[in-house]
Amino acid sequence: MPTYNIHEFSTGINVETLPDSSWRSRGYKVGEYMNSTLPQIPYVVQLAIANKMFEVSKDSHSQKPTFVGREVRGKNADPAWSVVAVVTPGRDDYGLFNSFYRYILCQGVDRLWVILDAIDNYSQKYGRLPIFNPSEIKEIGKPNYHNISNKPLVTLPSELNSLTSNYQRALILQPGQVSDLQTINAVAEKIANGQLVSWAYDVEAVERARRFLVIQAADEKAYQDLIRIGNASIDNLSSVDEPSIELAIKGLIGGSQIKQEWIQALLQNEQVTSDHCQTIFDDQGAHTRIKQRNYSPQMVRLLTLRAIIIPDTLPEYLEWFGIDGKNKGKGDNKQKVSLEFQGQLKKHILQLEPLIDGSMKSVLEQILKKKISIPAFSWLLTAQKSLWSSYRASLLQNVRDDLEAIDNYLNSSDDSPSEPSFACGDSIWKNLQSGLPGPNYRYSYYQPFADLFERLGDYQLASYFYQVSKGVVPKNLFLKAFKNKDKSDLWGLTLNREVTWDEHLINLLRRYSLSLAAIFILVLTNLFSYMLGLQSKGKIGLKNSNGETLEQAREAGEQEGYDKGYQVGYQEGLNAARQVEIIPPMTKASSEFSTTATVMEALVKRLTNQLTEKFNQADPQIMRNQVIKEIKAIIGNPNLDYSSAIQGNENHKKQLIEAIYWYQANTGEKGYGYIDDNFETDERIEKEVNNTLLFNFANRTKPALEKLIEELLQDNSLRQKNIDRIQIINAIKNTFVGITDYTATIEEGKPKEVEKFVNSIQQYQNGGDGIINYGKQTYQRLKEEIKTQYEERFNFANKTKPALEKLIEELLEDENLRQEKFDRSQIINAIKNTFVGITDYAGAIEKGNPQEVEKFVNSIREYQNGGDGIIHYSEETYQRLKQDIQRQLLE
Repeated sequence: MPTYNIHEFSTGINVETLPDSSWRSRGYKVGEYMNSTLPQIPYVVQLAIANKMFEVSKDSHSQKPTFVGREVRGKNADPAWSVVAVVTPGRDDYGLFNSFYRYILCQGVDRLWVILDAIDNYSQKYGRLPIFNPSEIKEIGKPNYHNISNKPLVTLPSELNSLTSNYQRALILQPGQVSDLQTINAVAEKIANGQLVSWAYDVEAVERARRFLVIQAADEKAYQDLIRIGNASIDNLSSVDEPSIELAIKGLIGGSQIKQEWIQALLQNEQVTSDHCQTIFDDQGAHTRIKQRNYSPQMVRLLTLRAIIIPDTLPEYLEWFGIDGKNKGKGDNKQKVSLEFQGQLKKHILQLEPLIDGSMKSVLEQILKKKISIPAFSWLLTAQKSLWSSYRASLLQNVRDDLEAIDNYLNSSDDSPSEPSFACGDSIWKNLQSGLPGPNYRYSYYQPFADLFERLGDYQLASYFYQVSKGVVPKNLFLKAFKNKDKSDLWGLTLNREVTWDEHLINLLRRYSLSLAAIFILVLTNLFSYMLGLQSKGKIGLKNSNGETLEQAREAGEQEGYDKGYQVGYQEGLNAARQVEIIPPMTKASSEFSTTATVMEALVKRLTNQLTEKFNQADPQIMRNQVIKEIKAIIGNPNLDYSSAIQGNENHKKQLIEAIYWYQANTGEKGYGYIDDNFETDERIEKEVNNTLLFNFANRTKPALEKLIEELLQDNSLRQKNIDRIQIINAIKNTFVGITDYTATIEEGKPKEVEKFVNSIQQYQNGGDGIINYGKQTYQRLKEEIKTQYEERFNFANKTKPALEKLIEELLEDENLRQEKFDRSQIINAIKNTFVGITDYAGAIEKGNPQEVEKFVNSIREYQNGGDGIIHYSEETYQRLKQDIQRQLLE
C-alpha cells in the first residue's frame, strides 16, 4: 500500500487568544506562513496563491468552510503539486472578519483525491474538519503519512454526466447538488480531460469564476450571483481563443523576433474585454511581479504590452517605470528595454492602430482626472522609439477636429442640431458641449490640457484651454501662438492675452504722470541724506573745539552722515521693495494656483507612492498624511490646512502661496509663490522629504534589513540550524529594545512604529543617526550579533539543555539524594542557585525565551570563569556542576 506525504501550512497571523479560548488576528505576517510541515513553501504554490488562484470570499456568519482544490503546474526544476485550501472566516483586532486559509498539499498532479481521503480520515478521527486553527501546532519535517491503496471509484449521476458533456467554463452547481468533495473532484477531472483540475466547494462569492472548472454554491443567493458572473464570463469568452492570446503574450515578451500571428491573436475579437485581458496578464505574473519590483526584460515587455492593450493600466506603467518627464536623459535600463520593444512593435503599427486609437480616448480622460501626469504622458508622446509617439500628430488633429465640431454644434442655425461625433470620445467634451465659458466662469477641469498641449508645442490648442480654464492666456504663450495680437478668436472662443503687472504699472505711470513723483521722491531722499551728514559733521566738530579739528574729523562726519542717510534710505527702500516684490507675484501666484495645486498634488502622490511601494501593506491615506505633514514642515508652515488650501479656501490658499514664496526665497530661488514645470521647487522639496525619518527608513534601513535577512538565511551555519525568517526577525526585535510590532514598522510603515524603531537603532548605535546602511558598520555588527545569538541558542538547545536534563536524571537516580527524597523541582532550584542571575528556568529551558537563554549562557560563562557558556554532557563543567549540586542538597 503506497504512503503519501500530506503536507500543510496556514495563513501567517499574529494570534491573540481570548478569555473564552477563542482567537483573533492581530495582523498578518506578510509573506509568512504558520503551522507548516515544509521548510519552504514550494515556489509554484506561492505563485498560485499570489495570483489569487485560491481566493474566495467568506461571509462572517458562514457556518461551514469553503474548499478549493487545484492542481498547480510545475516549472523548470520545481515539481507540480496538488493543493486543497480550507477557507474559514475569522475576526481581526478591529472586530472585522477576514478569510483565513489552511493549505493541505501533496506533491504531484492527480493527488487531490489523496488529500480528500486524508481530510476524511482527519474528520473521522477528531470529529471536526481541518479548518484554520492557530493553536494546532505543526512541525517542519513532520507531514501526515497517509496510506491508501486505490483511488476510489466515483460514479457520477446521469444529471452531472450531462452537465459535464455540455460544459462551459465555469460549471456552476446548485447548493447541495454534489454531496461530497470526492464527487466534485471527479466532476472536475472529467471536464479537465487530462488538463489541470480546479474546483471550489460551498462557495459564497468568488471574483473570477472562470478560473475554476466547477463551482458549487453555498446557498441560493450565492448560486444566482455565480450564475450571473459565469454567464457574463461565457458571453465574453464564447468566441475567444484564450490559449492563442496567452501564447501571443508569451511570445511577444520573450524577446525574440515578433511574429505576425501574435499580433493577430491579440486583435482576434472585439469581445475580448479589458477584464479578461487583465486576468490573462495577471496569470502571466503582472500583478505579482509589479509589487516585487521585478525589473527583468521579460517583465518590462509584459507591462509595456499590458499598457498598450489595457489603457487603464497606463498610470501604473508610467509610475513603475519611474517616468516623470524629468529623467529622460538618465538612461534608465527599464525605459531602454521598453522603448526597444515599442520600436519593434512600430513595424506592425497599422495592425495596432485600433488599440492605440482606443487607448488615446481613455488616456485623455485619465489626464483630465489627474491619474496620469502631464510630464509623463508628454514624454510618452515625444520619446523617439515610443509606440505612442506615432499618434502624436493624429491626437492633436483629433482634438482640433472635435473643438471645431463643438463650435459648429453651438453655432448651428438648426433648432435641434444633431449631436456631433467626436474622434476623442464624448465624455471629455460634455462641459464644452453645454456652452463655452463666459467672462465670469471658467472650466478649470480643462487646465491639464493647457499644460499638455503647451508641452507638445501646439500653442494654439494650449492657448484655447488656458482661456477655457483660466480666462486668460499667458503672454509668452499667446505671442507664440498669435504673434503680436492682444486678442484672437479660435473655434468660437475669444482668447485674451494676459497683461503683465509691469505693463499695468507703465500704463498707470503714463496715465497719471507718476514718473515726476518718483523723481521728486528720489531728490528728497538724497537731500535727507545730505542734511543728516551736515548734522553729524557739526557734532564731531564741537568735540574738537580746542583747535584740533582735523580734515580727518570732517571726513568722518561726512561719512557718518552718509551712512545714516544710506541706512535710513536703505531700510525704507527695502521695505518698499519687499512690498513691490511680493504683491505682483502674489497676484500671479493666485492666478497660477491651479498649476501649483496640480504640481503639489503630483508631488504628494509621487512621494506617497514611494512609501506604499516600499511598505506593501501600508495604508495609503496614512502615508499621504505623513507626506503632507513633512512637506508642511519643510515649507515652514506645519499648521497649514493643506487639503483646504488645495480645494481653494482663500485664507488657506494664501497661506500656502506665502509659504511657497518664502521657501523659494530661502532656498536660493527667486520668490514667486507658485510652482510650475519651469521651477525646481517641487524637486527641492522632494529631495528634503526624502531625507526625513520615514523616508530614510524606507529607502535605506528597510532594504538593508531585508538584505540582512536574506544573507542570514543563506548563511551556512544558520541553514544547518534550520533558522527561518521568523526567527531572524525575532532576533532583530530582541536586539533593538522597544520594538513591539515588526510588521507594523516594516510592512505597514506606521509612522509612530517607525519612529520607535529608529530611536531603538539610535540607542543601539549609542547616539547615531538611526539609519542602517547596507554593508556598513551597524549592518555588520547587527549581522554578527544575530549569528552569535543563534549560535548561542543552538548550542544551548542542542548541548546545554540535553546535558542539564541528563544531569537532573542522574541526580534523581543518585542513591544519597534518593534517601533524602529530593525531587526534580529541588534539583532545578539548586541549579538556579548555582548559576547566579537565572530567574526563569522554564523560560529558558522549556520555552527557549531568547532573553532568558542569554541570561543562562552568561551565568554559565561566569561559572566557567570566562568559558564558552556551554555545558557538554559528562565533561568538566558538567561534572563540577553535578558535584556542587550534590554538596548543596546534602549539606
